[in-house]
Amino acid sequence: MKEQEKKEEREERLYCEKYQEWVPVIKGCMHLKDYCQYRKHCLLYIKAKFKEF
Repeated sequence: MKEQEKKEEREERLYCEKYQEWVPVIKGCMHLKDYCQYRKHCLLYIKAKFKEF
């Protein structure tokens, strides 16, 4: 378990302004279909959109 905890600590995270929480980059935006006033400059959302291309 300690290895998994250390891995999570090293995991890159980005801040979600709408929900005011840190989200792992691997998971990306978990609310793609919800309205978000921060969407235009949200790195989580932009990263998820680039995966679609």
